[in-house]
Amino acid sequence: MNGRVCSCLALVALCHGGCAGTGSGSDGPPVSDAPADTLPTDAESGDFCLTHADGTQCGNAYECNDPPVCMQGRCTAMPQPDGTVCAPAVDACHTDGVCHTGVCGFQGTRPDGYNYAAGDIYRCCSGVPSQMNSPQHCGVCGISCGANGCIQVGGAWQCACPSGANGACWSGCCATSSGTPFVCSPSTCGSPASCIPCPGGGTCTMAMPHYYCHY
Repeated sequence: MNGRVCSCLALVALCHGGCAGTGSGSDGPPVSDAPADTLPTDAESGDFCLTHADGTQCGNAYECNDPPVCMQGRCTAMPQPDGTVCAPAVDACHTDGVCHTGVCGFQGTRPDGYNYAAGDIYRCCSGVPSQMNSPQHCGVCGISCGANGCIQVGGAWQCACPSGANGACWSGCCATSSGTPFVCSPSTCGSPASCIPCPGGGTCTMAMPHYYCHY
């Protein structure tokens, strides 16, 4: 083949054994399930397309490629259109892997805070479907309440800090000025207090009875 890429014989080998990385990161696409007798018996010969008409199938389909066909004496790849889904998303917090120039791309990951289902609490965190009323993700991704629990106060989900100690909070501020229940506030504490950055791409809002993080 004299080092030429995609010569007829090399392309047929690719069609049977795979040539491009897949959305799952494997070394090559799976071999087609088409039975071997669907192809001419001499299709693997490098001279096959020299003696067959243009449009004659000369290999099997594989990921992101329809069966190759003879064109001007060569076995020619037939890549599927860009954007064709080739690696369906594993869950709601991933995007489909799609074909690009005959190669299957990897799945994408939704950003933190992506609302993957009806209801404001259903958000993606690090590519995992999560709920924002859990001790691991309270209000926004990444706010951990430890053993104190995530409670709803004033319509917002916040970590409880029943001891009233600032050190019990992810933010370093346990809001006690409005009485119980005490909750962890995304603020500098003190008077006047101001918002601090919320993790997971969340937004801090100054509201009564407490500052809170949300999407």
